[in-house]
Amino acid sequence: MPCQDGGPSPEEYYRVTKENDRKEAARRKAIKDKLDNLTRMLCDICTVIERHHPDSSIQQSAGSVSGLRIWWDAHKKIDEKRKAKEALAKADKERKEQATHDRAALRQAGIEKLTLAERKALGL
Repeated sequence: MPCQDGGPSPEEYYRVTKENDRKEAARRKAIKDKLDNLTRMLCDICTVIERHHPDSSIQQSAGSVSGLRIWWDAHKKIDEKRKAKEALAKADKERKEQATHDRAALRQAGIEKLTLAERKALGL
């Protein structure tokens, strides 16, 4: 029998590592969820400030919060890109749905032109 260090077997080590990976993944997901929530709240706050006080900047409203203006400008650009991507995806989905509807209507119109014998021959 080869020498062993007395630690966990490879199987036990893998199981423990896999369990730790699951726990770490869950911990990271919880942190990301909290960060996403805080980002949404900060975005909402900055949006309200900008909407109701267009003549004052976020930096003036933020007072001593350094870097807020830089974050807000970058965040707005990211939001614009995301919204544009979502709009394209929505338009593409609507276009595909319309094409499906058009094909179904065209098929139905074609079937209606067939005689009863032709429909039977085609198994319709």
